[in-house]
Amino acid sequence: MAEPKKTRNYYRKWLVLLLVIFLLLSIALASSVLWLETKYQDKFYPGLKLAGVSLGGLTQSQAQKIFSAKIEEFNREGQKFFYQNKKITLSPVVIATADPDLSYELINFNFHNTLTKIYELGRGKNFLDKFWQKIRLIFLPKNYSLQVNLNETAIKKILSDNFQSYEKNGRNPAVKFTADKLGVIPEQIGLNFNYSQVLKQLNLNLQNLTWEPIELKLIITEPNFKISDTQFLWPEIEKIIGISNISFTATTTEANKIVQKTWPISQTELKKWLDFSWDSEEKKPILIFEPLAVSETLKNLNTGLEKPVREAKFVIANNKVEQFQTSSPGIAIDLEATIKNLTQKIIIQKNNSAEIVTHSQEPVVTTENVNQLGIKELLGAGESSYLNSPVNRRHNIKTGAEAINGTLIKPGEEFSLNDVLGNITADKGYLPELVIKGNKTIPEYGGGLCQIATTMFRLAINTGLKITERKPHAYRVSYYEPAGTDATIYAPHPDLKFINDTPNYLLLQTQVDEASSQLRFEFFGTSDNRQTTTTAPRVFNIVPPGEIKYIETTDLPPEKIKCTEIAHSGADAEFTRTIVWPDGKKQEDIFQSHYRPWQAVCLVGVDPNKKTTSTDEIINN
Repeated sequence: MAEPKKTRNYYRKWLVLLLVIFLLLSIALASSVLWLETKYQDKFYPGLKLAGVSLGGLTQSQAQKIFSAKIEEFNREGQKFFYQNKKITLSPVVIATADPDLSYELINFNFHNTLTKIYELGRGKNFLDKFWQKIRLIFLPKNYSLQVNLNETAIKKILSDNFQSYEKNGRNPAVKFTADKLGVIPEQIGLNFNYSQVLKQLNLNLQNLTWEPIELKLIITEPNFKISDTQFLWPEIEKIIGISNISFTATTTEANKIVQKTWPISQTELKKWLDFSWDSEEKKPILIFEPLAVSETLKNLNTGLEKPVREAKFVIANNKVEQFQTSSPGIAIDLEATIKNLTQKIIIQKNNSAEIVTHSQEPVVTTENVNQLGIKELLGAGESSYLNSPVNRRHNIKTGAEAINGTLIKPGEEFSLNDVLGNITADKGYLPELVIKGNKTIPEYGGGLCQIATTMFRLAINTGLKITERKPHAYRVSYYEPAGTDATIYAPHPDLKFINDTPNYLLLQTQVDEASSQLRFEFFGTSDNRQTTTTAPRVFNIVPPGEIKYIETTDLPPEKIKCTEIAHSGADAEFTRTIVWPDGKKQEDIFQSHYRPWQAVCLVGVDPNKKTTSTDEIINN
């Protein structure tokens, strides 16, 4: 009986020893955590890194300064790309010579929010979560990637514009008539740069705060089919062009009478339409009518079938809603359905006529339903000043304000300022401003429209609407003070978007006071008794600008200097909007803005015939 008792005592001793060890370890861990909380009360915990930079022991302010300095270094140096002997340096910001609205970012680092999230690790409300997060960081350090936003479309276009001489676009065989004889342009193997891979590499590099030069590499693109694969279609082409008196038809209404109209199609036009395409399901080439060619023919025919839809527009006058534009339905040619009809009638059935397919477009807001829109009272207003703006900018501000005046926003609808403004072109009445692209200054449209965006943002804020997309300018602009209350747009993005979360329509009224250079936008609708207040913006983290940036140009006489941008200090800004709902609930939204330090920019004239000693080019767009 003594042996089992000894065994029990033996195990009991080991159990006690293990418990003591466990308690000691627990005390040690708890002490370590307590020590960490005390020592790193307002600092990042050890084991935390961002883009390879150790954050342990740093305050948020110290970390912000480190990353601001690194990113400013990148802003000065830019990103280099090369292929063989061709090199370019991409500046992260496009520079406009007169209007800050046309200066926009190609590359943006969002390290502020990332640092804030990392700082919160180990500081949550749940004790156990906090405890284990700290323990994990001791044994398993964590490195986070920097958040980088790339304007991929713009960067890809810049690279393509600068390296396109090395590329050769591939193509499938194509129908080609020469002196009325059928011919076929042979296929061509393509040599193109893999821009998607370049952008992926750029994003990966910048996430880790490295900006080593990136080499572009050509890839081969094979055609889908060869000229020999199309031979069985050649007799079909001869049959189609042999059809006589081919025409478009359409049924329309004129003077309250139904009229059948016909438009003859010449052999020349028909030959322009014909082309080969690849049927991915059947794995063979087929005959098609090329959509762009058909569209061009329809445009040149000037059929008169199309009529733009017109929305009813209203103004508030004498405290009542009055109409200033009547509504009317529109008619549009359905190109896809028309080409499908053409294919069926002419290519397949060998008929000599095909109908132009149209569809009607009804206005969203009609003259008749104005009294049901719920437009009763002023809900909010937004204002801005464009004092000292140049002539073209003033003109564009007025044109943009007139374009959006009278806009109606449905309940629950997401408003997009880019969509409402539409294409910003000369035929819409806009004037160009100059933008630096490489060592040239060229005209570009869009100047002044950020004044519209800023005023609209302030209107949406003051009305208490839900903001779904808003981006501040890259740097502080005098037109948009106080800092933190501006918005920039540049189609397709960035955009300004918000939701009409009121129970009725919103009517937008725009006022342009040219004498005082003031904009005022107003929303009318039905109040749901929400109360909106905003704090004055808080401006902090002031960073002085860097040295003057000189850009060589052939647009100025040699050695003449023209400064196009003054220096601006960088800063962060934020303000809080509070909405008190009718049931007493409070909602607080914090709107943050980061403005980079902006160096003065000066153009320096160079002799266009002078040989350069370097193949590097500074490309700002």
